[in-house]
Amino acid sequence: MDAMIRDAFRYLPISPRTRSWGLFVTGGGHIEIQPHGTHPPQGHPHLYEFTWNRGRVLPEYQVILLTAGAGVFQSDGTELCDLHAGEVVLLFPGVWHRYRPCPDTGWTSYWVGLGGEFMENAVKHGFMSPERPVVAPQDLNALEVAFRHFHSAMTADTVDNPLSLSALALEILAQVCAPLGHDAAEPSTAPFQKNVHDRIVAEALRIIWSRDDVSMNVADVAALLPVSRRSLERRFQQILGRTVLEEITRCRVERVRSLLEETDMPLKQLAKLVGFSSPETLAKAFNRQVGQTPSAYRKRHRGRAAGEVPE
Repeated sequence: MDAMIRDAFRYLPISPRTRSWGLFVTGGGHIEIQPHGTHPPQGHPHLYEFTWNRGRVLPEYQVILLTAGAGVFQSDGTELCDLHAGEVVLLFPGVWHRYRPCPDTGWTSYWVGLGGEFMENAVKHGFMSPERPVVAPQDLNALEVAFRHFHSAMTADTVDNPLSLSALALEILAQVCAPLGHDAAEPSTAPFQKNVHDRIVAEALRIIWSRDDVSMNVADVAALLPVSRRSLERRFQQILGRTVLEEITRCRVERVRSLLEETDMPLKQLAKLVGFSSPETLAKAFNRQVGQTPSAYRKRHRGRAAGEVPE
């Protein structure tokens, strides 16, 4: 396995315009777990962390391709089952799940996080189902190529056009959902609103959106970069027109937005999960950034998901 793609991952902010595209990428990466290695790997945002005993519930879809090794998987509605290289695991928003590699084999995998009406329609029309979370692709080689192309674009220094990532993710979905024989019937656009070519600022954005965000502050971000905090703040303000702290808050609010759309978690739990000191602090930041209260946002978007016509 190419060492250059080992354990590389990234999470992205999603603008309202990108959401309106219908299919958007929330994150993606490549993970290699050595035999008897630690799983899940460390360093991911708190929202995505889990243990085997606790499991996890996500506010998004994920597609995971196991390229080597073996393991086990379990979710609500499905019994514990074996996983083998060449199989795909489908994760669904709001559905509890857990998985892990076999200690003796470890595993390697690609993954992509997704959201949008396209995914909802794929479930609605039977292309994928929480009742069938483990599937075997029709053309494994083509799926691996699609994941490699996606991973290369996802982990580039900058992601200037998130819609191009959606296009690459669509090829992954096409390979995963391709019907098998007689089963055919069964089955501002830039992420940071402008191109970021300053490598320090681009790396700061990557850190903010891809690392554990529960306790992160400006000093934590600066400590991971080869510049002083003052220099980082100045470059960030010059290029993006906002402060590092404002970007951290923006990241947290965007994650709250997804959780409000996809779960019924109370504000107190949401605040703790994404890093706000209290529900009141969360509500104030959310209202300032989104223009409405969290409860009003949830009522509007959950109502749409249930088929209600917004006023």
